[in-house]
Amino acid sequence: MPLLKDGRIVEDPWVDVPPGEAVPADQPAIVDLEAWQAQRAQLVGRNQAIGLRLAPGDSPDEIAEDLDRFSLITLSFPAFTDGRSYSLARQLREKHRYRGELRAVGNVLRDQFAFLYRCGFDALDVADTVTPKHWRTSISEMGLAYQTATKDGARNVFQLRQRKRDAETKATLLASQYGKHSSADIVQRTITDEFAGRIAVVSSFGAEAAVLLSLVANVDRNTPVIFLETGKHFPETLAYRDQLVTHLGLTDVRSVSPDPGHLSDEDPDDALWRKNPDRCCHIRKVLPLERALDGFDAWLTGRKQYQGGERSDLPIFEAADGRVKINPLAVWSQSAVERWIAAHDLPKHPLAEIGYLSIGCAPCTEQTTATGDVRNGRWAGTEKTECGIHKAKWAH
Repeated sequence: MPLLKDGRIVEDPWVDVPPGEAVPADQPAIVDLEAWQAQRAQLVGRNQAIGLRLAPGDSPDEIAEDLDRFSLITLSFPAFTDGRSYSLARQLREKHRYRGELRAVGNVLRDQFAFLYRCGFDALDVADTVTPKHWRTSISEMGLAYQTATKDGARNVFQLRQRKRDAETKATLLASQYGKHSSADIVQRTITDEFAGRIAVVSSFGAEAAVLLSLVANVDRNTPVIFLETGKHFPETLAYRDQLVTHLGLTDVRSVSPDPGHLSDEDPDDALWRKNPDRCCHIRKVLPLERALDGFDAWLTGRKQYQGGERSDLPIFEAADGRVKINPLAVWSQSAVERWIAAHDLPKHPLAEIGYLSIGCAPCTEQTTATGDVRNGRWAGTEKTECGIHKAKWAH
């Protein structure tokens, strides 16, 4: 069945598993609530993404603590006149703040499409009897005046989408204003003028972290710095963090740890990094960072184009899920980094001195080999190149 997503008809990579049938191990799979509750322990440990199928009578309250485990939730419409799944969508988005993909399945009319979007759906299965062209027409014709009221100050889906558009506009504007400015000026402008009191730095305290942190300290040592304490760092990294914090006089470094419940459920034997490194990064980095960034409108990173891979065309300003992400060192060269560290007498990470040019969690980091790629020691022997915090759904 065709899938309408992001205004296009696309192929659906998910397998919708009928009740009672085995869940495929090698494909993203959607299971119903009963199957999830019966096989939860097995499904949590699988290497592929998992989705949940909710019927109109199901309650998301039953699995509220598990919602962030699902990359996708499908809600069924058994009849055109049955609107219970609209209410379910609102509960998921507004009450439970579910940020994954919501998909409508079943009997939906073209003139209901606008309301689907307003309730927080991202995609829908298009019935075989409906010409996909008609749905595209509905998208182009759609014009909505969104309601913005929420309970208890929580952002609803309408506000989130508006915030995303605002961030995209802001990133474009900043690029035109400051794109040619020095890194020091970009840091100063964003911390003191553009996002005063609403910006944080995300730092791994890795091999090159001292550069960005020194630029920030020169502007405001009270700027919040978020460090993802995965529980897997080298002891040298933790010692270096403390040394650099003291050296630069940083006053608000926040070490953010994973949810203990996620660790006990998904990594009881402390070996998830070996079995499913993507999921390990997700529960140890992606989810904790999402929590830590709540309340901030922008964040600074130390990523650079010369680090290669997906960073090769990194912009200085970009939008990331309703926030502006600033990469002031994007166009720096490796030699410029080394010169800055030497010129400002900054402490060096002890592992960088012995060949670790990119440093993450200890189990997934090796010494860099002489291939020109400074990150080739990360997840060596696999196709993985990023931990996921810059690719998560909430970060786009």
